[in-house]
Amino acid sequence: MGSHNDLGLVYWVVTKPNPSQNRGRMPSIPALAHWINTILRTAVPTLSPWTARRLTDWLVSILLMPSITTRVVAWGCALGLSTAAHAASHERRLRRTYRDSQLSWSLHRAILATTLHIAPTESVTVIIDETTHTDRWTLLTAALWYHGRAIPLAWVLHPGYTRRATAFWTDVATLLERVQQVLPNAMSVVVVADRAFGCPAFTDQVAAYGWGWVVRVQGHTRIQLRGHTETMIRTLVTRGHRVVRRGHAFKKAGWRTVTVVAAWEATCHEPLLLVSNLEGIGAIRQAYGRRSAIEALFRDWKTAGWQWEASQSRSQTTQEALVLGMAIATVLVLLVGTAEAQAVLAERGDRPSPRRPWAARESLFRLGRYGVLRWLWTGTQPALGARLSLAGTALHERWATTVTRGGRLGTAIP
Repeated sequence: MGSHNDLGLVYWVVTKPNPSQNRGRMPSIPALAHWINTILRTAVPTLSPWTARRLTDWLVSILLMPSITTRVVAWGCALGLSTAAHAASHERRLRRTYRDSQLSWSLHRAILATTLHIAPTESVTVIIDETTHTDRWTLLTAALWYHGRAIPLAWVLHPGYTRRATAFWTDVATLLERVQQVLPNAMSVVVVADRAFGCPAFTDQVAAYGWGWVVRVQGHTRIQLRGHTETMIRTLVTRGHRVVRRGHAFKKAGWRTVTVVAAWEATCHEPLLLVSNLEGIGAIRQAYGRRSAIEALFRDWKTAGWQWEASQSRSQTTQEALVLGMAIATVLVLLVGTAEAQAVLAERGDRPSPRRPWAARESLFRLGRYGVLRWLWTGTQPALGARLSLAGTALHERWATTVTRGGRLGTAIP
């Protein structure tokens, strides 16, 4: 088992911090549970105390354990809670919890409303992509770029081995509608996606919300440049060169006015072909450069974090609940990771580093997982902020770049 997953195994044995180090402090797991319970009750005041407690225990166990699998999470409940119930009893309770109608995307939306600080004047990057759970499930996901990582906003889960009950672009419409429910109407949004979404069936839906978009397209996409005849986009650039033009794309859909960016690095096997309704080349390149954050999110959910693919349940109800648990847990971990990052920056100051600092080797997700571990090991709670602030994220770099060059995340809430 890799080092990422060993975190959860260590969590099993740190449920009781050293009393001599923690006199006057709340024991670590009760303190963690109290923090999560407060977020839940603030997000959804109508939750009954019993439901809030069940959801709290579930989320605490997700943070403690190396896998999202129901059986493993049940062991976490049995090991981490002050109860005599066996893991088998907790597993039965979890399966009943998964059938709770309150475990839906609406709960995540409420938690985002509590844990995100979004100013309408800010500019944000939303990344959309699809991942799979083996060959059994596909997960269409929208996430918010956040200092090199991604905050999950919305998703649509579909069985991977059956025909879709709804068309793919209908699922995309559902996804975008959910994103719109989270973000303020006046906010400047740029949506980024890879080649599977490089067509008007996607970009027209995004533009209907008044958002900018940047998509990668296939090499055979037809382009009509101003003053020139139409051609395939891949013919615009040769190895080692870059071309930026204004023109039109998507002939079969009736042409759309776009900026075309075709760049072919000498070391790459194929060119990067982008089209966008934005005009600035810098904004286009920066936005697409952030797309990799959603791939990191998928790794956090699978091989490097919650081990989603270890869950072999064929029940869509169960899988929907597991995705919801991963999404909420990711937000919680990023809250802790942000606090850890702020502590590192406060200690280092604004001076740049001639070498890559130790902390720059970890993402905010990993810093958050280590922060939870330190909380449990020592009983010392991180200096948690009330919310994840998006202030300045349009201008800020990845966490690793920020800590290396000197600066601040811009996440402190007055």
